[in-house]
Amino acid sequence: MAGAAGVMTRLRQALGLGWLSTPPDDSDVVQTAQVKINDLQTVDRVPVVHHFGFSSCAPVNSVTVRLSMGGDTSTSVVLAAVHQASRPRGLKPGQSLLYDIVGSRVFLPGDGTIQVSASGETLRKLVTEVFLELFNSHTHPGNGSPPAQKMTAAHLTGALRGGGP
Repeated sequence: MAGAAGVMTRLRQALGLGWLSTPPDDSDVVQTAQVKINDLQTVDRVPVVHHFGFSSCAPVNSVTVRLSMGGDTSTSVVLAAVHQASRPRGLKPGQSLLYDIVGSRVFLPGDGTIQVSASGETLRKLVTEVFLELFNSHTHPGNGSPPAQKMTAAHLTGALRGGGP
């Protein structure tokens, strides 16, 4: 009976939750993290895997989903992490959102558009600068000269400044 109980314990421990107790180490070929399994066990250098083409560094106290090889929690791998305090809510079926902890977002609302917002407005500034450069360097048919009056960011409405207020 002890053998069957041991197998059941290992199966229960094969998939479980954990909590990031220190910032992940993203300096090597595979990101690693310290994961608190329970009040009695914390495991160092747990590999954290991501989908191809995506990488992140979850904040401390993020909840993790971990897989433990053979039910041995000391051989865990983190499959997913969620930072509940910063996770956006309210997505509808078919929508996707890439976000960070300070609120920058790339939102795919499911209608064929892409909405980008960045707390530092880096993308908006880039779009504005490119638009102004294109406008100010264009030429008019007939005389071939660029506009006499140059446009500045002050001339643009919110909608032309990269799609937002």
